Amino acid sequence: MNSHLKNIVVATVGTIPFGGGVSVLIDKYIPDNLQKKRDKLIDTFLCDLESIENIDEDFLRSEDFTMFFLRIFNKAMIENNQIKSKIFRSILKTIASQNYKIDLEIEMFIKLTEDLITHQFYFLYTIKCENSIYKNAIYNTDLKEHEIYSLTGLENYGLVKKVDSQHNKVDYKLTELGERFYLFVDYENVYKEVLDELNLSKK
Repeated sequence: MNSHLKNIVVATVGTIPFGGGVSVLIDKYIPDNLQKKRDKLIDTFLCDLESIENIDEDFLRSEDFTMFFLRIFNKAMIENNQIKSKIFRSILKTIASQNYKIDLEIEMFIKLTEDLITHQFYFLYTIKCENSIYKNAIYNTDLKEHEIYSLTGLENYGLVKKVDSQHNKVDYKLTELGERFYLFVDYENVYKEVLDELNLSKK
């Protein structure tokens, strides 16, 4: 593990404004399981950084990255849903690899990630890969209420649009905004990681 990268990340984590230094907070208030989650998140993110070719360490020290990191790492820490936590971590990797600056679209993408539920990310994946949403792939019945809510929400956010509807199938496609957001969160790799962990747990 690159100790220099680790020093940069750990130093940044130490500035997260919980109302005091992180080390003091951990010693006095944070339960062991949350401390373990923090340490695991840091280690996993460091592995993500090491997989990036020609990473710009100057960018990692920049104010832009620090602001991104403080906000998104904190979201990943307090997120109870493991898939959403992985998505936040994936966003950090994307930002680190692309040297993103703070702008309105990136701010919107981060807010969208906060607002969307995991089912909506899965719908984005399905639409990206297959262009079709069946009424119900398992029971071949009408869409359930939460599925209607998920799809309607994606349409309202301007991430997907309906292009055809026939029989028991509705065809959608990602909008240009949806394509950029999908690349930003890198959900395909998140989904693959979730499946790999699930397969390992079955062994």
